[in-house]
Amino acid sequence: MNVVRIPDGDTVVVEGHMSIRFAYIDCAETAKSAADREAAKRDPSMNSQFRWGESAKEFVQAAIQNNGNKVQVQVLNTDQYGRKVGLVYAGNDLLQYKLVKKGLAVVYHSFTDGSPTCQQLKDAERLARTTQRGVWGDSDFVMPWDFRRQHKKH
Repeated sequence: MNVVRIPDGDTVVVEGHMSIRFAYIDCAETAKSAADREAAKRDPSMNSQFRWGESAKEFVQAAIQNNGNKVQVQVLNTDQYGRKVGLVYAGNDLLQYKLVKKGLAVVYHSFTDGSPTCQQLKDAERLARTTQRGVWGDSDFVMPWDFRRQHKKH
């Protein structure tokens, strides 16, 4: 599948305008506006969130670019927003695993199952956390689901 856009670290859009959400993980949010970027200057947790979100997005962009802007996807289901949810590969690399291993994503434990893939992701997260890679070494980092809840637009 040809990738046409990468909105953030855990979502890609492929030809045909199909949005694919990376299964089992959650990346930090990215700044969506100038107001977000301005607010991040005053709020350490927001600054942390956007910095890690941008790092995850850049990592995914580089991995996909190095694979000729193509991904392979094993679709698992569809989420409440109509996005396909699946395992996303750039070449032989499972992007979810690479992101978690580098500390650029966390395992979304609420959406995991007993599959070998989930166990690999949990093991990678445990190692990243123990060695304080990426978000795990940042005392200002807030879990993405908590950040979204705290900054929900009314």
